Amino acid sequence: MIKVFYQPRKSGKTKKMIEMSNKLNQTIIVNNRTMANLIAAQAEDMGLIIHRPIAVMDYINLINADGFNHRKLESVLIDEAQMVLSTLLKSRITAMTITEWNDYEVGEGVEYDALDELNDVKNSLAEEVTLLKQLLTLKDNEIDRLNKTVDRLASKE
Repeated sequence: MIKVFYQPRKSGKTKKMIEMSNKLNQTIIVNNRTMANLIAAQAEDMGLIIHRPIAVMDYINLINADGFNHRKLESVLIDEAQMVLSTLLKSRITAMTITEWNDYEVGEGVEYDALDELNDVKNSLAEEVTLLKQLLTLKDNEIDRLNKTVDRLASKE
């Protein structure tokens, strides 16, 4: 099963990858060596033992090396997948899709359904604002009607 974490920057995605690496004993593939070093340091700060994270181009060289045991890295974790893919392709990615199969799961975080729910809340708030405007218009009309009644009664005196 592939778990996809879809969250904003600085929301704990890498921390989740480190925790998963520790729990599942899997290597984290990253965009470059700088990211690999940062993640290794973060894991150390968290007190977690993980396999050394590896830059995607180093990973490609490793799996193409003679005598490499492919079972060692049968399953991996990828941090910042769009950056890893961009580095691998040596191109800026304009758009991409991810097919939803039974073996994919959106991880904890802002799930796709949650985005739909946020849009529903936004639409609901827009409807409430419209209703409030209508109520204010009715209130203004009622105030005008009452003022006219007061004026009419005052003129009779």
